[in-house]
Amino acid sequence: MNANSLVASSLSFASLALTATAAAAQDRPATPAQQESVEEAEEGEEIVVQATRTGRRVQDEPIRVEVLDREEIEEKIAMVPGNIAMLVNETPGLRVQVTSPALGAANVRVQGLKGRYIQILADGLPLYGGQTPSIGLLQIPPTDLGQVEIIKGAASALYGPSALGGVVNLVSRRPSPAQQGELLLNATSRGGQDVTAYNSGPLTDTLSYSLTGGFNRQDRQDIDGDGWANIPGYDRWTIRPRLFWEGASGAKAYLTVGALAEQRRGGTLPDRVVPDGSPFAQN
Repeated sequence: MNANSLVASSLSFASLALTATAAAAQDRPATPAQQESVEEAEEGEEIVVQATRTGRRVQDEPIRVEVLDREEIEEKIAMVPGNIAMLVNETPGLRVQVTSPALGAANVRVQGLKGRYIQILADGLPLYGGQTPSIGLLQIPPTDLGQVEIIKGAASALYGPSALGGVVNLVSRRPSPAQQGELLLNATSRGGQDVTAYNSGPLTDTLSYSLTGGFNRQDRQDIDGDGWANIPGYDRWTIRPRLFWEGASGAKAYLTVGALAEQRRGGTLPDRVVPDGSPFAQN
């Protein structure tokens, strides 16, 4: 027998030994520690959703709920810190539609359905949209969002006829056990400035708080020089304090109040007119 035959025989024996060892390992039952690690890997991070009326794990929900976590929200805040338009617009199946170009008003369409069929919620409450003077999509600051929950398709059984197209639930951030603070400054080449701040922390063993505030402004811009504002101008102040309580038995409650002041300016620029010779300013 030559050297090549000896090498081939050794390799064959080694492969048979490895196969036998692998088969024996598969036949042995997994230890409790191994089973626990596999279950944790399959489950991943526990995500609780509220858009289905009850706070349950997303794995246990009978309907599909998409969740955008804090990491994705922070990525969008770095680009557009003044509102949630980009956050919503870059989600598959959702599209932001401008409803008033002169003033920059917009709503969200889900799977092609009009904005009046989409319910936007704040912590499960219908505080946004639905009425003309209500807070719109471009006025909601994303600074204190913890996650965004999206139900695509009819959710009218949960929230009535205004949710025929779907639900977008904006869940606020919960304070961490340690004091936390954030400050974001932003400026654009089109004359926009944003200043947003967030602070949270514990007050007692059962009470904690969060405070969000910001100032956003935009110069009115006539990009094509026709005397009409392609980008409406605005000045907006927002502030929203929240108080959280969590009992020893696991019961939770929170109290929040918010204030927003905004002035928008669109239409024709000063000393400019529309084709009929009259100004058309919108404020």
